[in-house]
Amino acid sequence: MSAALAKGIKNKTIPCRFIAVTCHYDIVEWLTPDWTLDLSTGKVERRLLRRPPIELQIFKCDRSLWKSFSRHHYLNSDKLSTCSQCYAAVLDGIPVSFVSVMPNAGHFGRRRISRIVTLPDYQGIGIGKRLLNFVADLYKQQGLRTSIGTSHPAMVQSLRVDKSWVLTSIGDSHHNKGTTPKTMALRNSIRIGRKVACFEFVGCP
Repeated sequence: MSAALAKGIKNKTIPCRFIAVTCHYDIVEWLTPDWTLDLSTGKVERRLLRRPPIELQIFKCDRSLWKSFSRHHYLNSDKLSTCSQCYAAVLDGIPVSFVSVMPNAGHFGRRRISRIVTLPDYQGIGIGKRLLNFVADLYKQQGLRTSIGTSHPAMVQSLRVDKSWVLTSIGDSHHNKGTTPKTMALRNSIRIGRKVACFEFVGCP
């Protein structure tokens, strides 16, 4: 939350001057304030801080781990295809982000991201994106192409500015006129009128 708040203020998404009063020293590096006043010492400092480093471990995992993440996904479904290959990012021994990948039906040599979820307490600091890029690059090294379709505004924006991904198509979800189970599920799971953007991983330029 501290990192997201700091980002919003610095890029003027939250247009205000902000003063935080807290007894928790551990959030200071995440807030990256311009100035700090320590009331226990009376010391005022100009602080040019960087966020603490985040060290992740990424593992291929069993589909059963999805149960820990499913309620945080917009589909809110415990079901995961048996064709899925799953990966988890672990921080301090806790699985905090999950990605599943499936074959892209009808397209040889292609894979698509079917699920990506980061636990709410760990969102906004780039963990999900790091896991996504790691997995996509892993498949690229195997000669496979990876794509993702999303209507989440933050994810769309993040992928659009990431040179490792290229936008391949964008449109309104209600423009899907097909009646197949897959397109019906898409229409039912994405809010009508929201843009659905599709990206393909190309790797670092």
